[in-house]
Amino acid sequence: MATKTIEICGWVIKSNGGPNPVCDKKVGHPRACSNEFSRAYNKDAKRKHDDKKRKLKAAKESAPASLVQDVGENQPFTVAQFHEQNVAKLEKSNPSLLAEYRQAQEIVLDNIHFFEHGHEVPETDMDYVGLAEGLEDAEAFIAEQGGEVVWGPFCFSEDTQVEQEMKNGLDAWQQRYWLYEKAFAKICAINKPTEVYAKLGLVISIPDQKLRDFKERVRQRPYHDDKLVLDESRWRSGLSWTDYAEQL
Repeated sequence: MATKTIEICGWVIKSNGGPNPVCDKKVGHPRACSNEFSRAYNKDAKRKHDDKKRKLKAAKESAPASLVQDVGENQPFTVAQFHEQNVAKLEKSNPSLLAEYRQAQEIVLDNIHFFEHGHEVPETDMDYVGLAEGLEDAEAFIAEQGGEVVWGPFCFSEDTQVEQEMKNGLDAWQQRYWLYEKAFAKICAINKPTEVYAKLGLVISIPDQKLRDFKERVRQRPYHDDKLVLDESRWRSGLSWTDYAEQL
């Protein structure tokens, strides 16, 4: 049976068909409507609130001792704060390594700039880099760094050996992954660049999604296997592969 949205006494509620619920008070009654649908709405809202508090408590109990003090309902401990804290620690303990990571991040930004704007540079310009050369340089850098940063959204499947709270079908990067020891270890074990991103928020290799999107934009079509054949005209157009196809 279809679900429809109905507004009663300022509350937006859902009804699974049947006759529309009617307020049992006079017209213009304030939000505290006493009909059964409003009570059900309030009960559901309370359940969601209690569930949120339960999850917060579980996060505190499962967090490493060094992080528990930073987790709280009034002082949310965000991924940005987690990264800032770890960067500050590394700056004190190993500033040369931090400088190395930041230098690598500059190279990543240069490569991403080529992906997005390399086609705009004329061949006569001294800074010109061709399509094949630019892609080859990017892939060589990725290999040198130990792989791509797993940047795109990903979630843990039910059979992954991590905490049950992280098997929720949500993007791991959008959660407090560092509070769950097994999940955090799984992420860090992917490769070194992904570990550095997870701990510090620094991107020391090219993100997988950026490289994948670029290859999709410049590859020749149609294709029948996994072999990448570059298309200079697609690259020069600066269009996405779908927009390019529409203009043909």
